[in-house]
This record gives sequence, structure tokens and C-alpha cells, in this order.
Amino acid sequence: MGKYKAYFAIEAKLHKRGHPVDRAMLVELFTDGEHESLSKLDSDRYKAFIEWLNNNFKEQLGDPALEKMQRKALHYLKHEMKWTKEMIDAWCIKYSPFHKVFDKHTTTEINKLLAIIENKVYPNYMKKLLND
Repeated sequence: MGKYKAYFAIEAKLHKRGHPVDRAMLVELFTDGEHESLSKLDSDRYKAFIEWLNNNFKEQLGDPALEKMQRKALHYLKHEMKWTKEMIDAWCIKYSPFHKVFDKHTTTEINKLLAIIENKVYPNYMKKLLND
């Protein structure tokens, strides 16, 4: 696996986010039908394949720096409201526009979730807290 570590990292991230991956189909698409196996790509073609994947799946893979910042913001709000991961996931499934657990969201979707939580959920939580 070491030789194809970059590919398997991308595949794992896509799977984690709920995007099924057909490795053979991706290789075939990239090579215009020439190959359907990673082992058939030489090192230069493999590097180009990884770059192609990163460019074509930007939305699904997300921006790591932005995602880290968003997750920190969510962690802060989660801590403030005394929510667990299970509570966040339940809220995401029930109330978010995407209806899936938090870890399955893209960076763009996480940004929308944070906006909803920051602008609606957290203020309502604070109102209830102050009125009790």
C-alpha cells in the first residue's frame, strides 16, 4: 500500500464522507480507457492521477485548513452547549438541510452547518439558559 498511499488516503476520505469510490472506474476514466489498475500507471502518470483526483474532487475532499478551523469552531460551540458527538450527529440528521452525520459533510456543508448553529441554535440555547 505504501506505493499508493496518496491514492488510498483520498479514497478513505471520500468513503468517510459517504462517496463510494470505484478505483478501476477512476483509473479508466483518467487514462481514457487505457488502464483500470493503479499498478499499470508509471510514477509520473500516478502523480498526474493524484493531481487529477484532487482537482476533480475538491468539493468532496475539502480544504484541510478551512475544515480544521471550522471543526475547531464547532468544537467550541459543542463544548459551550455541552453537546456530545452523538448529540451533534443526531441534530445534523434531524435538523440540518443535509440529514447526515457530521463527519460525512463536505467543507462547504460544514460551513453552512456552522452558520446555522452560530446564528440560530446557539442564540436560542443562550436565551433558554438565561431565562431559566
